Amino acid sequence: MNWQLFNVIFLGLAFMLLFTAFQTASMSAKFITDSIKRDLNMTTNLTQGEIDESIGDGYISISVVYAVFALSNFFSSAIVKLFGHKAAMFVSALAYLLYIVMYLNPTPLFMYTSSAILGIGAAVIWTAQGNFLHLQSTDEDSMSKNTGIFWCMFQCSLLIGTLYIYFAWEGVKYVDTHMKNLLFTGLSILAGIGTGIFLLLKAPFCGAAEAATAENEKDNETDVELIEPVKTKADDNSENESAIEMIVNSIVESFKLLATRKMLLLAPLFVYSGFSLSFFSGIYVTSVGNTNQMPEHTRMLGLVGAFIGLGQVFGGGIFVFGSKLVEKVSRIMLLNGALFLHLISFAIVIMNIPADANIEATDNVGVFFEVPNRTLALAVAVMLGLGDAAINNVIYSTVSTAWKDESASAFALMKCLQSSAAAISFGIAALISLWWHISILVVIGTVTCVTFISLRRSLVQAPI
Repeated sequence: MNWQLFNVIFLGLAFMLLFTAFQTASMSAKFITDSIKRDLNMTTNLTQGEIDESIGDGYISISVVYAVFALSNFFSSAIVKLFGHKAAMFVSALAYLLYIVMYLNPTPLFMYTSSAILGIGAAVIWTAQGNFLHLQSTDEDSMSKNTGIFWCMFQCSLLIGTLYIYFAWEGVKYVDTHMKNLLFTGLSILAGIGTGIFLLLKAPFCGAAEAATAENEKDNETDVELIEPVKTKADDNSENESAIEMIVNSIVESFKLLATRKMLLLAPLFVYSGFSLSFFSGIYVTSVGNTNQMPEHTRMLGLVGAFIGLGQVFGGGIFVFGSKLVEKVSRIMLLNGALFLHLISFAIVIMNIPADANIEATDNVGVFFEVPNRTLALAVAVMLGLGDAAINNVIYSTVSTAWKDESASAFALMKCLQSSAAAISFGIAALISLWWHISILVVIGTVTCVTFISLRRSLVQAPI
């Protein structure tokens, strides 16, 4: 049996189910917590202060996730190396499951504690996923194929839960406790199944994933359990390092890169991607759900999330299956095209969505339309998803090209900056208006254009 292919499929299926639960929760977090408070306000005699103390805030929760995620990237590789890919992904998946279950009783202590635990789990699971996927690939072509299979399956996570919201919340103005519990019970079951699928991966549960057993080699002489990379002297030295030494060395190497000219020029792109991530994955979706003048605004929250997923899937498909055509396009043109697409979407948001919709439910409207337009709201969702797919393609191809020998430290620093920006954005999400969020994105996007062009010209004829 070709266990490499089965491992890729199981990995994609596990991530699809697990992130169906998480993506749905993160996109609706603020709307859900506000709905719970609204329901309590209507059904109890509690004051607003007592309600706020008994229920956490969705924006703060996601901000905690990304803040801890940013810091955890520096030691996640050491954890994966110490405990192995399979154990690391399984235990990290339990952190996601805990976070989903938390919404059945979202007290502030439970919410923010589970958010912090999830931040650690997120860093570990993505570090393990990237290296595990690499180990299933024998060459560059198989890596491209396996990456395509995984990402197509993974991006479906943006569709399943959000479409459920669209169909299940028809005709409702806000989500009551029963509807919330029904949603998160289903999401918990999906997350639980996804967590269990990690146990089906053909790899040692705890220990080095590179070690293929003699039994597996006997079963299939050509397709061993995992492909073992060629070990170098550096690898032998790293095996003798303690966990603390690995963590310290990882942090030192990453911050050495931060002081280089190349990284300083690329840092604005990482920051923009973090602010953009928070905008499309939480702030914009919440704003649509809070726009009372938009027809069926509550269930539109789910449909907008699904259309963001469609944009991501379509963009991912272009870069996987149309890779030969994309390679002919310079990275500067690709990035500028993505940023221009986002700029158009921001202009439509200002015209279509009220400025205070990200903070609370509102009867106000945008600056142009007297009745918010559903079609334009969905078009913006597709453009945000498509633009993000292009931006991530530019990021990964640029980092891989500019830091061939230091890619691990470069990617760790990229994730740190990206996650830190997302944490800040979610942290201030309820303090500033939607239009101020857009203004921040436009300013950072403009800086990104300038610095990325400078970086591109500084590289010696490198096709990035």
